[in-house]
Amino acid sequence: MDLKQILSTRIKLLREDMKMSQDEFIQRLSISKRTLASYEAAETMPNTQKAIHIAHAFNVEADWLSNPYNYAQDLPIPYVNAISHVNENSPTSQNIITIPVFEAVAGCGAMGMVEQLRFSEDNFVFDSRIFPSSYITKDIAMIRIVGDSMTPYLDENDLALIELRNGRDIIPAEAVYLIAYDGVVQIKRVQIIGKKAVIKSDNKEYSPFELGINDFDIVGKIVGRLKFGSLMLVKE
Repeated sequence: MDLKQILSTRIKLLREDMKMSQDEFIQRLSISKRTLASYEAAETMPNTQKAIHIAHAFNVEADWLSNPYNYAQDLPIPYVNAISHVNENSPTSQNIITIPVFEAVAGCGAMGMVEQLRFSEDNFVFDSRIFPSSYITKDIAMIRIVGDSMTPYLDENDLALIELRNGRDIIPAEAVYLIAYDGVVQIKRVQIIGKKAVIKSDNKEYSPFELGINDFDIVGKIVGRLKFGSLMLVKE
């Protein structure tokens, strides 16, 4: 079986395992129905970057699609820190944790829009035995990263785990926050100095800048990261 046929089989298998229609599947991936149909018919195949994106979107080992010969055809789908779906009668269902995901993206160099700061219909789903359920509360959410200003702490397409806050909580010390100001949302290190906030990037190519303490809102504090590629949750 050639590479195009392998990827065709696996993409269709993944969609069926997720119990998704083609329309539901393409909404998660932001691709056209025609593109998905061509993948499943083995007419075309995703390039490496797109294959990794598909794997990331469904919490699957990236190599399963980007380097498929590393995985035998008869092995189960290698989900990472997640499962595709849970039967309500399954004895393992009590271990499943869901975290809401924002429609907005968090700008780390690029800009995410405040107007999109609402929850999407998708949840991140994983097994609490890997990341303890005692840490997950109703005030936890996730947001996808765009841009590189927080590299190496956060890279593009990582997911940031956020402990949600309200408005302008007092920041006792410098930390990494999701902030909203001037119509955009960004993840930055924030340091309060008097009535000013110094907004910093980890990427040294980006210069820090200042905002008045009343000029921005704190959406939440970053308390964990889901690293793109490894798909491992890193608790802060």
